[in-house]
Amino acid sequence: MNYPIPPIAKHDPLPESEALSQRSEISNLADQISVSKVDEANFVYFMLGSSAVAPSEKAKLELAAARLKEDRGLYIKLVGNANHNGSRSLNLAVADSRVETVATVLKSLGVNSHQIKKIVVGGERTPITCRSEECQRKMRRVELSISKAKY
Repeated sequence: MNYPIPPIAKHDPLPESEALSQRSEISNLADQISVSKVDEANFVYFMLGSSAVAPSEKAKLELAAARLKEDRGLYIKLVGNANHNGSRSLNLAVADSRVETVATVLKSLGVNSHQIKKIVVGGERTPITCRSEECQRKMRRVELSISKAKY
């Protein structure tokens, strides 16, 4: 049995200015979602192109170190991230430098080397929609994850 094919509904295209406005709203919303997923307490943030730990961020490392020294059966995984500005190799190098800096600070605070696992991902996990300065700033980080299991 043959069924008639319904006609395709025609819609007038949006004016260019309205289409741009909608794309901009969608991009801003995506940035807000990406930024809102970030847990501030477990991330150490860095300035653009820098691997120096700011005094405000060092407090997070001091808390982590105290916990790791209190229970030597705990381990910490450090995941180095970067925003997606620059080349892949540059982002990996910057993220690696940040992870090394964080590991050095933790060791200087009394954490044993065997408790530290270092991973570098660079800008690979930065959402493509992350375009605002705030979102980019949140991607320049080292994630801290403490666990009983050795990574």
